[in-house]
Amino acid sequence: MAAAACVLNLAYLQRQCMGDTALADELLELFRTQAAHICAAMLQKCAAAGAMADHAHKLKGSAAAIGAGAVADAAERLETACRNGLAAAERDTALAALALAVKAAFAAIQTRTGRA
Repeated sequence: MAAAACVLNLAYLQRQCMGDTALADELLELFRTQAAHICAAMLQKCAAAGAMADHAHKLKGSAAAIGAGAVADAAERLETACRNGLAAAERDTALAALALAVKAAFAAIQTRTGRA
């Protein structure tokens, strides 16, 4: 992932959707729904590092697919922290960073789509 990933790379998403704005908006909404479910699952299973790593991996792929680079980067850091057996405090820090990235992505999606 890029060092300074943007919240939502709309130009990338438009290229992926071959200019179909309706499709891009639909993918953004699908991402928002999926990300909310994944984040909720991570919070419920916060003690299980393996499950959290698996959820972070799913979120990383989904975020990368729509151009949500900051979310993908933060999810990758959490996945790495969980898989490498880092201390709970370090995982919590990575999870908090992911939560902020997801919140920023959701705000950008809402601005793009006009849907709350």
